[in-house]
Amino acid sequence: MKEKLPLYWIIFYTLILVGCDNNLIEVEDNDIVFMIRSNTLDLSKANFFIKNKETDLITFYAVKDSFGVNYYKDKEGVIKKVVLTPNTYKDDLLQFQTDASKPAFLDSMLLKNVDCNEFLSILPDIFERDQKSRTSGLDIKQHDSLNQIKIIPFLEKCGIPSPQKTSFKGMLAIFLTIQHSDKEIISYYYPMFECATMERKMSKSILAFMQDRLMVHNNKDQIYGTQKAAIGKFEILNKENVNKRRAEMGMKPIKLDNL
Repeated sequence: MKEKLPLYWIIFYTLILVGCDNNLIEVEDNDIVFMIRSNTLDLSKANFFIKNKETDLITFYAVKDSFGVNYYKDKEGVIKKVVLTPNTYKDDLLQFQTDASKPAFLDSMLLKNVDCNEFLSILPDIFERDQKSRTSGLDIKQHDSLNQIKIIPFLEKCGIPSPQKTSFKGMLAIFLTIQHSDKEIISYYYPMFECATMERKMSKSILAFMQDRLMVHNNKDQIYGTQKAAIGKFEILNKENVNKRRAEMGMKPIKLDNL
């Protein structure tokens, strides 16, 4: 029969763990995406925990089929703690991003021919093509694909320009090109747009549209109610809180009766 660990030792180890936790910083999602895509995520020195929203320990069986992961690093950037939690829509979005691959039509030769000085000049035509295909009965998918082939090499090599260097339509052309792509492309470039909002190049509302589109494309409930279905409707996650989430993204409220 095994002896039980004395209470004072349990308290001692608990205090040590709490003290260690205070020195750890949660890793940002964008950093996790980069590490996973570049195959540099090192968990060899991490301890694993399973916790629920109230941070109480729960059994592995409660989360084994659907869980989120939070990573914590020390001041040297070494990941020391991994916490598994019940899955949320934020975990779904992170999973979409880490699963996505770079567009197949991109190659190194194509990027070598990209001149960043020409980026801004193509944006007006991109915007007009996007809008015209949706109002004139043209082949929307064909025009969207053409816009992607035009813009994505510039995004890869030059990134998203500052709004001071282009017009509102120019910035909208960049967003709409990715927004009107398939879920793989939206997922792959979402981190770039998230960084653009953090740098105040774009408003946070564009992330709401991108998140909703990703959720709908992956057969999940949308979050902010931005996506309209041609037939029927796309369900909204926790509909009673949708306007609170919209306010956090700088968006106007919508009438719940219409949802």
